Amino acid sequence: MFESNPTGFESFSTDVITFEQAAGEHGLENLIFAIDPSAFDRQNSADVVGTVGGTAAEYLVPESALGYLAVGLDYGLLTPSGLDFVLTPLIDALFGNA
Repeated sequence: MFESNPTGFESFSTDVITFEQAAGEHGLENLIFAIDPSAFDRQNSADVVGTVGGTAAEYLVPESALGYLAVGLDYGLLTPSGLDFVLTPLIDALFGNA
């Protein structure tokens, strides 16, 4: 993407980093990860301060269709609509992530 659209790449990269660093925007990811941990892989990066615990601040990377669905719904539906502020604390409380 960088070669074909450098400006779009920078904008997308910034949006992804901002999303990954916001702990309150991952309600469905946390729910699916609690039910099926194999739907995600834990990853860390020097550029991203993740929201998943561990020895280093990690973030979840989807590894299956279920993981991609959770990330897509969190990023594309819940965050822009503001529903993440309602659902994420509830999901975290139910699964002990709070």
